[in-house]
Parts: sequence; C-alpha cells; structure tokens
Amino acid sequence: AYYIDYRNLRQKFVETFFDKLVNWSFAEKNFG
Repeated sequence: AYYIDYRNLRQKFVETFFDKLVNWSFAEKNFG
C-alpha cells in the first residue's frame, strides 16, 4: 500500500510541477 500511495503522490507532484512550469513559460512568452 505504501508503494502505491507513494507512486500516486509522486505522479500528482510531477503533474503539478509541470503545470507550474508550463504556466510560467506561457506567462513569460505573453508578458516577457
């Protein structure tokens, strides 16, 4: 159970990280 929880948590973290990264790139292109 621990392994599955960790994997799900990591996937969520990676998704959030890339969302923020993409949003920053988008903002820089439009407002930079």
